[in-house]
Amino acid sequence: MIGSSSVHATGLSLLLIGAALLWILAVRLAPRRPGMPAIVLHIAAGTALAWLLPASGAGPERARELLALLAEAGLVLLLFRAGLDADLKQLRRQLPNAAGIWFWNVVASALLGWLTARHLVGLDVVGALFVTVALTATSVGVPVGIWSEAGRLDSREGSLLLDVAELDDLSTIVLMALLVAAVPL
Repeated sequence: MIGSSSVHATGLSLLLIGAALLWILAVRLAPRRPGMPAIVLHIAAGTALAWLLPASGAGPERARELLALLAEAGLVLLLFRAGLDADLKQLRRQLPNAAGIWFWNVVASALLGWLTARHLVGLDVVGALFVTVALTATSVGVPVGIWSEAGRLDSREGSLLLDVAELDDLSTIVLMALLVAAVPL
């Protein structure tokens, strides 16, 4: 027999998930000011929900876990979208420009990551290396969404944005693989 609190928790979980899905639909259908991408409203709603749920104690643990899972899945899909929008012919054409931007982007991210992890946070060398490598990846999900809504991903600059992000992500994967192989766990 299912207990009353379990039924209540399941009902509240479904209500919270339903509210989140209705928000997504409302943002999709609602008229917006020009220049206001839908992704900004989604991020604002997600941030508000992340602050409100734990602070109010509202919602059972299961609902919070499910919302966290949906948030992570949404982030992964957003990042995959950047890769799916890529054009390999454009990448080859823009490779010299993208490589220059990529190099300094990775160097600056790595340097700032290392200095912060090692000297401000006080991590040991191995921990600081993992933080450093992780920070070399570019998270372009938000800009890609904004550029896509504006119809600018097909432009030369949009292709360059995607190409630099792809190079960043590929180099981070290679660096992380090398680091994991070099550091015994």
